Amino acid sequence: RALRGDARDAHAVLRRAEMPAIVVEVGFLTHVEEGLRLILEPYQDRIALALRDAILAYVRGQGVRTPTARLR
Repeated sequence: RALRGDARDAHAVLRRAEMPAIVVEVGFLTHVEEGLRLILEPYQDRIALALRDAILAYVRGQGVRTPTARLR
């Protein structure tokens, strides 16, 4: 899926980071249905858990040993 807006902005954030970094787009507040879901805490929790699980799966797949890899 194509990035909305100027993709160079997101890449600049990543290039300037002095530590491992990612940019994640989780939804659109301006979308009628999605915007309503995004303000609900249970939905935010689901997003946060999915991001956590994805990061942990990546870290474990790379054989990286960090405090983050021991969260579970």
